[in-house]
Amino acid sequence: MKNTIKNWTAAALVIFLSLSLISCTVKGKPSLDGRTRQKLDKIMKDSISYFRSPGMILAVWIPGQNPYIKAKGLSDIKTGKRLRPSERFRIGSNTKVFTATVILQLADKGVLKLDDKLGKYFNFFPNSENITIRMLLNHTSGLFNYSEDKDFGKVLEADLLHPFTPRQLINYAVKHDPYFPPGKGFHYSNTNTVLLGMIISKATGVPLRDQIKKRIVDKLALKNSYYPEGAETNGEICHGYMPDEKGKLEDCTKMNVSWAGAAGAMISDIYDQRTFITAVTDGSLLSKDLQEERMTSWVTLSDSIKAEFPSARYGYNIFKFGGFVGHNGGLPGTISYMVRDPQSGVVLIMMMNTQPADSDASLKVLKEVIQTIIPGTKV
Repeated sequence: MKNTIKNWTAAALVIFLSLSLISCTVKGKPSLDGRTRQKLDKIMKDSISYFRSPGMILAVWIPGQNPYIKAKGLSDIKTGKRLRPSERFRIGSNTKVFTATVILQLADKGVLKLDDKLGKYFNFFPNSENITIRMLLNHTSGLFNYSEDKDFGKVLEADLLHPFTPRQLINYAVKHDPYFPPGKGFHYSNTNTVLLGMIISKATGVPLRDQIKKRIVDKLALKNSYYPEGAETNGEICHGYMPDEKGKLEDCTKMNVSWAGAAGAMISDIYDQRTFITAVTDGSLLSKDLQEERMTSWVTLSDSIKAEFPSARYGYNIFKFGGFVGHNGGLPGTISYMVRDPQSGVVLIMMMNTQPADSDASLKVLKEVIQTIIPGTKV
């Protein structure tokens, strides 16, 4: 079992930390005609087979057309339970969009400012007086990613139910030198978002999960989205699986997601994610000025990402490729996407209940879906 957990940990850190982005040039008109639906059926069938996933949910909403919403395969291998579109699942780094949105809402209310220094709230980093909240939002702080710390990996490898406090996560990052001086580069780091969660709690005196519930979940009437504590799941969720060293799928549904915290702990479903990403991109959660800033403040990514995806950009815990805006997520047992094109209103959401060794699995599926529903799109 130890080797199996080690594989879970390694794969989790690849997908949870990786930034899988694509650059799109939309050429055609979005369509969900009969032929397109058949192609989407085939994408699902082929993806489940190729990535050895027990199941998959795929949803495409195009304004004025009947949506494509399907679930194929199993939610639970042991019982043979079929996967349903309404299934709840762990959304990984899509959580970052919730955390960042609360920060921006607090900025709207004057509770904090995006140019506030980290040192105003916490000073455990030597350069905290030079790091702003804005840098935490767009991953330009240079702070070391705690998930890349070897000691952290060993603890998580030994026990997926091990509890972590946000400060304990930060302590793994404090040991390391920064990747670069504040504001002088880009490195996707979960440390940034965990700190944002801590700032929210300190600035308001209210825990992050309660702020997310009040400001987003309740406001948007999200019925199946919540920030869990420890290993709680509030009822059934889709089972998640990881292949062991021999390729056998191991159930890793039960875990203490405090290790992901503000950067990746949440549970949701495709319908809530559609509502949420629509609100994120249509501006209904923020003031007009701050929404415009969020949708236009993009930073240049690292050289390795630019080389493969030259027009991809990252912003306030959202990414942009072509006309689509959103985020991806991955934890042991699940990978997912939630994206929307603010211009056309097209929403794409996908979940597979495994985390393949291929760290670009969700990217490859998303690429196929985009090219299928928008013929002529260059990706």
